[in-house]
Amino acid sequence: MPRGEAAPPVSPPILGGGEDRDSASPPPEVGGQGGLIGLERQLDGQNGYNSGMNETLHETTLPGFPEPEEGAEEEAARALRAALAARAERAAGLLRAGAVESLGEGRFKVRSAGGGYYAVREGYCNCPDFAWRGVVPCKHIIAVDLVRPFLEAAA
Repeated sequence: MPRGEAAPPVSPPILGGGEDRDSASPPPEVGGQGGLIGLERQLDGQNGYNSGMNETLHETTLPGFPEPEEGAEEEAARALRAALAARAERAAGLLRAGAVESLGEGRFKVRSAGGGYYAVREGYCNCPDFAWRGVVPCKHIIAVDLVRPFLEAAA
């Protein structure tokens, strides 16, 4: 190549064809035999694309999952109330044992059954139960919520 002339552009190799192609050959057509198989668009006459895929987006349940039974919400609410009542009883046990200590500024430490402490503040506890459930308050948070009005009255 003479000096000062630019080299002709070289296109990158095209993947998916299986055979070697030189850089001068044109790229395969989308959906063609030697090229990118499965990328062609199907026209359906409505919006230019295959809208059959959008039909599944409007289903209200997932295939293979049963519809919720009647009364399931009431049963779940009853189970939640029972779980909270059991946690409240365990939290009261922590209060009777004197396991809740105020650190000031809305922070508390609550002694665990294993002898360590858990850090508790408004809506947060670093115990494994709270980390696992998150939405349902643990016994440590309930214990702090039970003792807080008495600490505020004493202040």
